[in-house]
Amino acid sequence: MIFARLQCSLVLVVSLALLPWSASANSSDLEKETSIAMIPEDADLYSTSLRLAEQWNRFLKSKAVDEFVKSPLFARATEQFQEALNGDREELAPLKAALKTPLAKDILHLLQEMASEEVFFFADSKYSKFLIGLTEFSETMEQDGFEGLKKEDIDAIPIPNVVVGFKFKDDDRALTLLDQLQAVVSLGLQADPSLAIIKEGFDRVEDARGTRLVLTLEADMIPWNQFGMQDEGSEGIINEVKSWLEGRKVTFTLGTLDRYIILALSEDAKQIARLGKLQANSLLSNPHMKPLLADRDKNITSISYQSDALNSAIFQVQWKGFFSKMYRQYEPILMLSMEDYDLPPYLDSLELDLEWLDDEMDALVPDFKGNMGYSYESPQGWDGFYYGRTESVFLDGNKPLEIASHLGDSPLLVWACRHRFDSRWLTLSRKIFRKLKGYVEQYVLETELEESDAEDFEILTKKGWPLLKRLADCFEQKLQPATQNGQVAFIVEQGSMESHQWIKDMVHSEKPLALPELALVLGISDKNKFVEGCTEIYGIFDSLVDIVRELSPEAAPEGYSIPRPEKKTEAGMDVYYYAIPDDCPVPKDLAPQILVDDDLSVATYSEKQAKKLVRSSKVAGLQELLRDSKRVASVSYFNMGATFKMLEPWLQYTLESTQGDLESFLVEPEENRPGIQGKDVVDLWKALSRLGSISASTEVESNGSTKTHWTYRE
Repeated sequence: MIFARLQCSLVLVVSLALLPWSASANSSDLEKETSIAMIPEDADLYSTSLRLAEQWNRFLKSKAVDEFVKSPLFARATEQFQEALNGDREELAPLKAALKTPLAKDILHLLQEMASEEVFFFADSKYSKFLIGLTEFSETMEQDGFEGLKKEDIDAIPIPNVVVGFKFKDDDRALTLLDQLQAVVSLGLQADPSLAIIKEGFDRVEDARGTRLVLTLEADMIPWNQFGMQDEGSEGIINEVKSWLEGRKVTFTLGTLDRYIILALSEDAKQIARLGKLQANSLLSNPHMKPLLADRDKNITSISYQSDALNSAIFQVQWKGFFSKMYRQYEPILMLSMEDYDLPPYLDSLELDLEWLDDEMDALVPDFKGNMGYSYESPQGWDGFYYGRTESVFLDGNKPLEIASHLGDSPLLVWACRHRFDSRWLTLSRKIFRKLKGYVEQYVLETELEESDAEDFEILTKKGWPLLKRLADCFEQKLQPATQNGQVAFIVEQGSMESHQWIKDMVHSEKPLALPELALVLGISDKNKFVEGCTEIYGIFDSLVDIVRELSPEAAPEGYSIPRPEKKTEAGMDVYYYAIPDDCPVPKDLAPQILVDDDLSVATYSEKQAKKLVRSSKVAGLQELLRDSKRVASVSYFNMGATFKMLEPWLQYTLESTQGDLESFLVEPEENRPGIQGKDVVDLWKALSRLGSISASTEVESNGSTKTHWTYRE
C-alpha cells in the first residue's frame, strides 16, 4: 500500500510538471530580479536557486527523461494512476473531493508558483555567533551541569535572523490564504484556554512590502508554575533557569515580503521587515561576489555564499579539539565499562595524548574561511564556479598539470591532480604509531595473557614493529622522493577487453561483457628510486609472509614468497608484468603490469591501455576547462551515460542469471501498483545511459585559495 501511494505520488509530480509552467524572464539585473537585494553585505549564509520551472522543463525534455517516458513501465504506471484517479475507488474519494475545493485549488496554484521562480535561504551575521555560543553552552552543561552556567552565558547566545523565501506573483491568492490561516490559528488559540497567553504574542503586520503573521514567544509566557516541584533543589533550578531567560524572546514570521513568501526566525520581527531597506549595501557589494558580477549577464541558476566567520565557527564547532571532544563524550561509557569505575593505569595519559594530537593538528590545518559559488545555464548544459577562500594544503598549482595529457582520449572516469608533499604529516603519523605501540605494550603488561597469546605478541613486537618502520622508511626515503613530481591520476576506461566468460565457473553470456580498464598514473621524479622503492615493498611483504607463517604455520607453505613480475623493455620503457595463464578464459592482453618511464609510471591490467596512456592525448570534456589556465592543480571527469551503457550487458546478464529471463517479475503486479519486470529495469538503465558528462578543474591561487570551474554537458 505504501509503495502504491509513493508510486502514485511520483506520477502525480511528473504529471504536474508537464503542465505549462511560466518561465522567469532572463535579466542581468540580479538585484531587481532576485532576493539578493534583501541580503545584507555581512550575511553569514545565503543560497538561492533561480529559474526553477525553466530548469525543470529543460530536465523533462532531456534525452534521459524522454527515454524513460517512452518505456512500457511508465505507460503502465500512468494508465493505472489515471484509472485510479478517474475511477470510483472509495479510499480516494475524500482526496478527490478535497482537491475540487477552492481552497485546495488556491493552495496548489500557490505551491506551483513557489516552485516556479526562486527559493532562497539566508542567515545573518549573528548565525556564526549563535553556533559558537550554543556549542559553548552545551560543553559547559556537559562538563559542569547547571552549576557552571551564568546568565551572561545565555545572553551571549544571539537569536539570528534566518529566512526561507519563495518568489510568487499572485498577491490576491497569497493574501486570501494568509487570511484563512490566521482565522484557523485564531480559532485554535481560542478553543484552548491554556494557549491564551500565546495568543497575546500573535499579531498581523501590514505594510507597503506585504502582510505577515507574527508569533512572538517570550520567556514570561512559559508557565513556570506548571512545572512539577519534586524538591527544593528542582525548584531552585527552575528559578535559576527563569532568571537566565529573563528578557529573551524569539519571533516566527510567515507572510509576504517584496514578492516573496517568507518563513523567518528572529529575535524581533522588525528586523525581518527591514531587510533590504535600511542596510547600506546588499550582498552583491561584498568584494567576494566580484566573480558573480562579471557573469551577471548569464542565465544564472543558483548562487551560494558563506562568510569567513561562519566557516570558522563551523570548524570550531565540529573539528577544533575533535579528539578531546570525542574523549569527553565517551569517557562516561569507558568509565562504566571499567571495574570500580576507574581507568586502568595505561589509560591515565589518554586524555593528555588526545589533547596533544589536537594541538599537532592545529599546527597543520589552515584557518577555515568562506566560499562563494554560482551556476548558469548554457546551450550545452550548465556551468558553475566555486571560489574557496580556505588555503589548500593538498593541491599545488605552481606548475602546469602535465599529467592531464595522459588521461586517454575517451575515459569514463578521471581524477588527476598535482599535490604537495608536507613531511610534517609523515612525522606526525610516526609519532601517533609510537604512542599507540606504547598503549598496546602497557595493556599487555597489565593483562594476564595466555602463554600462546604472549608468544604471538612478542613476535609482533619484535618483528612486526620493525617491519612497519621499514615500510615508513621506504616511503620517506625512496617512494616520496621518486614521486616528488606530485602528479597522480586515476582513470577508468571502457577499453576493448570483452569476454563471454571471465572465470571458469561463470555461466556463459550471450553478449560479450566488457571489463572496465583501471589505471593509476604517477609522475616520476627519480626512476631508479621508484624501482628501488617498489622492490623494497616486495621484500617487506615477503617478511610479512614469514611473520604470518610463524604465527600460523598452515597459512603459508614453507619457502613461499610473493611472486615477482616479469620484466621487458619496449620503446625505452621498462614494463613489469604478470602473464595470464594459458587455461584462464580471459583475453590474453589482460596482464597486470607497471610501465615505468623517466617521468611517468602507469599501473594497469591492460597492455593496450598502458601504451595509450603513455602517449599524449586529450579528453574532449576537459579541454575547455584546461585551455585558458596555467594554474590548474586538479581535474575530474565522469561520463555518466557512457558508464551506464557499458554496464548494461552486465545488468542484463545478472538479471537473466538470477531470474531466468527478463520477462520474470521482480515486483509482482497488484491492484495498486504495476508489476516490474527485468526488462523494465533494463529500460530504466537505458534511460540513464542518455545522461551527460560532468567535468571540473580546480586552480590554486598564489594565496592558496581555490577556484573550481565545473560543467555538465548533456
